[in-house]
Amino acid sequence: MRKKSVVGWFLISLAIFMNIVIFTGVGLFVAGGHPYWRPIRICDEMRRSFNMDRFLGEEYGTERVMLLGEVPAMALVHRLDLLERAQCTVYITTYLVQRTPTTNVFFEAVLRAADRGVTVNFLIDGLSNSSYGGIDPRIRDAMVGHPNISYFEFNPISIFRPRDLNITMHDKIFIVDETYMILGGMNIGDQYWDFENFQRSQSRHTNNIDSEALVFNTDTTVPGSIVEARYYVHHLIAHRMTRQRNVPSPARIARGMVRRVELLPDYNNFVHRWDSVLGNFCYYENTVPTKNITLLSNPLGTRHSQPVIAYNLLRIAENSDRVYIATPYVVLLNRDRAALARVAQNTDIIIATNAISNTISRRMTVHYVERRRTVATGVQFYEFQSRTCKIHSKHMIFDDRLSAIGSLNMEVNSFYFDTETMLVIDSVEFNRKLTEKTHGYLNQSLRVGTNNRYIQCENVQEIPISGWRHFWIRVRGFIMSGFKWLI
Repeated sequence: MRKKSVVGWFLISLAIFMNIVIFTGVGLFVAGGHPYWRPIRICDEMRRSFNMDRFLGEEYGTERVMLLGEVPAMALVHRLDLLERAQCTVYITTYLVQRTPTTNVFFEAVLRAADRGVTVNFLIDGLSNSSYGGIDPRIRDAMVGHPNISYFEFNPISIFRPRDLNITMHDKIFIVDETYMILGGMNIGDQYWDFENFQRSQSRHTNNIDSEALVFNTDTTVPGSIVEARYYVHHLIAHRMTRQRNVPSPARIARGMVRRVELLPDYNNFVHRWDSVLGNFCYYENTVPTKNITLLSNPLGTRHSQPVIAYNLLRIAENSDRVYIATPYVVLLNRDRAALARVAQNTDIIIATNAISNTISRRMTVHYVERRRTVATGVQFYEFQSRTCKIHSKHMIFDDRLSAIGSLNMEVNSFYFDTETMLVIDSVEFNRKLTEKTHGYLNQSLRVGTNNRYIQCENVQEIPISGWRHFWIRVRGFIMSGFKWLI
């Protein structure tokens, strides 16, 4: 028993030491490239430019919207349906691609649209594509080798550009012609689109419950948020950090074609399963009207970005009586936390986020260590309790009219460094649907009190964590809290 205890303490000490060495090394490495030791402060020009009227409309416009996420598979079904309806162009940006069956179905649908002559522009984040598995190389070869598909990577990892290491493209945008757009927090894979299969094949992970907005423009002659998003994607593609994949060799293209044949059964089975929906869905009847949809995005082309999205959402919150926020985690700088506290003095802010028992990512450990300070700002802080799911939604609800939904997490990298997009939607009907979804999160959550302990309720049980795990989480979170913009 004593020998096991010694070995246990040795391993813990070694892990702590390795974390310190690794993060110190990364910090020094990035220092050689003139890093962002401190995120930039908000400029006076941006303070003066805020106008609440920009987000409000007087009459219903041509764009309608619906909420995706209640049934995970429907997010994929609508993408397949819209790809079938595509006539001219498709734009797809994503942060992460998992190598899973639903991924195969999606890319086969993309390739089929290209076969019909539709021009497809696909943009993936270089960091996730290099570090987290990324897209199947054979599928990538089939796409890159297709004459109607342009395949881009944003900021692929390079040791010659160390100061760009902590910039990622976090946007998740799907645009078909000028008529349809899906924008939200979902990446590509079973973890987002097929919970049952993902849980069976990778049980150590939890499924992501998410939210997206599907925008339908009834009159393409009237420019709106879809056109703005398309221009934004064009800027991403033209960005200095974006690289287009070269056409592979004929042998690799042939390998990609063989892979397409292998994907055919999965595609046919999925289409057969959802045949009653595909091609028969009426987007006008199933969407709600909007008075205005405004696209917010972080600046491109600079390493020291103004927090445009976060600042505008904070100012909208200032003009509201009640705000709901759904975010996977909360990792803030002291000055951001102080700004949140100022708004919370006059606005009821309710945050729905994850408990540390759901997932132990790097940011979640910092979230756990710093949650006492977050609660001290005066917000109502709820943590979702589940053994199989975690919140991945990124949305805000302002009173009974405005809603914001997109890819922005409530954390340092999303505010200052990453590319992000959010839609601010002026629609009472959509606001009501998103509020109902958020109440579903809160009904399965426990509130964190000022003493850093849960306020128990009858219907929700806390999911405990072991003593050793708790100790390791706190040590890891304390170390990583000093490197917030590198994680």
